[in-house]
Amino acid sequence: MAKLYEKLQKLLTSYEDWPKDIITEQTLDESVFLIRGNDRGRPAWHYILVPIYKCADLNANPAGSNIDVTNFGSFIKYRNNRDEIKQMSGWGTDPPNIIQKWIDTHYSTAAVDESINLTYTNDDIRLCTMQRAIPEQKIGVSLHYFASQLFHYIKLTENLPSSLAHRAGLKSYDRIIYFNGVNIENDTYEQFDLLFETARHLPVQMLVCSPATYRHYKTNKKRFHLDLPTIQHVKPVYATSTSDSHTYVPAVSVDNASFCAVRWENNNIVSTVSQLAVFQSPEFTHVKDICYIEIKGQYRKGQIIAKAILAACPNLQHLQVRVLYNDNNDILTSSSLLNHPLRRLILWSDYADLTLDVIDNILTYTPNVEYFYLQTIYSMSLIDLFHGLVKRLHYLSRFDCYITEMLTKKDRINNLTDLHQIHRCFNRIHSIEENDKFRILATK
Repeated sequence: MAKLYEKLQKLLTSYEDWPKDIITEQTLDESVFLIRGNDRGRPAWHYILVPIYKCADLNANPAGSNIDVTNFGSFIKYRNNRDEIKQMSGWGTDPPNIIQKWIDTHYSTAAVDESINLTYTNDDIRLCTMQRAIPEQKIGVSLHYFASQLFHYIKLTENLPSSLAHRAGLKSYDRIIYFNGVNIENDTYEQFDLLFETARHLPVQMLVCSPATYRHYKTNKKRFHLDLPTIQHVKPVYATSTSDSHTYVPAVSVDNASFCAVRWENNNIVSTVSQLAVFQSPEFTHVKDICYIEIKGQYRKGQIIAKAILAACPNLQHLQVRVLYNDNNDILTSSSLLNHPLRRLILWSDYADLTLDVIDNILTYTPNVEYFYLQTIYSMSLIDLFHGLVKRLHYLSRFDCYITEMLTKKDRINNLTDLHQIHRCFNRIHSIEENDKFRILATK
């Protein structure tokens, strides 16, 4: 009997018996199962496809119980190299390796569950962005590939509100279209898995869609791309803990006064941005990190090239800062070096309204500035602003400005002499344009 068994196994794994073509197609709501047991007293195995609504019943059978396999699913059939149609079954405890590999390549778990509605009503396409605290951190998803229809999808490993994936807007069975700006629809599972693992130091950005949306697009031969107007740009999230499950710690400390120098992706422009605009926890933000940064409601990718610039450059003499974004009046100062030797400071913004508190917070750390240029939109009392400058900058010898004063004619001072008398550096300030709603002040 043993020799007969060995002969059958050898015959089964000979080239002529290798699987060549799929006969049994897998549907979205079916999972592949390997059933092991005894058939008429002999060890046997069967590969079957089980509908999702029967999976629980199948798994509820205790080991060693007698079952009729056909009550739970259908046998997988294939065409071999002899052009014979065979059932994916055999004698023994385990299938031959060639069979196992073929099944792994062509079949998978179900790509939906009973909660998924495949009726299309409107596009559900989301651009989801996550930033790990450390490269080794898990984001809370497992990657899957539905071989019969050639698409990638995810499952949430745990549906905890604190997980990165959940907070980023990902859902179980979302179809993955783009990963970090690269279309991965034509990638094999191995190719995408390699890309996912080698990019762990980068932010994770996925363009995903619901199963219903995916089927609608493929049925109607519509193409996914990053410029679709129906894409929902979900606000990026970042981990404030190194835990895999609980990536959000509400009590995490944030340095509201720090700022970073950022070199933007695809160009050499360097800007200074608030730490609050960087979608990465301050505790885990390092030089050379690539992060997403919020600028005027948009999210751009850039590389951190310096943190706490004043502290990092104790001998810096000249600093030019362009403020692109102002969130909650916290822009850019360091929590150290209260008496930095900086001599020249240029601070300008085209769109952000730099308030007195923001400007004063910056100047607290740079009291030795001798030359100060300020360009901003301003909607408060200029008298208070210039008194504040004199209070902070004891060595100020030259001041230049281009200030758009957003006050009506009745609310602003009409006589600029009051400004000139605060400090001799302000004598060159004059109005170059004004109407009932605003006034532009500049230095000659």
